[in-house]
Amino acid sequence: RRNNQRQYWRLYKSFFAIVDTEWLDMDNQLEAVVGSIDNIRSRLPMESRILNNTNDEDDWESKKPWDGYALGYSTRREHNFALRVEDIRLAQGHDLEQHEKMLAGLCRLLSALSEVQEALGRKLDEL
Repeated sequence: RRNNQRQYWRLYKSFFAIVDTEWLDMDNQLEAVVGSIDNIRSRLPMESRILNNTNDEDDWESKKPWDGYALGYSTRREHNFALRVEDIRLAQGHDLEQHEKMLAGLCRLLSALSEVQEALGRKLDEL
């Protein structure tokens, strides 16, 4: 009986070591990645709306600086710090690239989490 208690205690400790060192770490990483994806996705509609509301790039109006056009709270003004259409396109391209990278990272983390889940299942099967 004493030997069985030691064996179960050892399995218990190894199970929770996996939970503590791997599962919770991956859970924190997943939270950060999903938060980043959410942040990126919140910017993409705004960038698309602004670009859809601008005319052809060669049009004179699209060459003017932007500082809130299409959002309803501002108008176009001539400022040195205002964004140009090219700036918005660059930001959108960067956001799309980061979104793709974050989705790939999310897939890798979910795959790793699946492996940890299987390891935990094997530990439980030993009981």
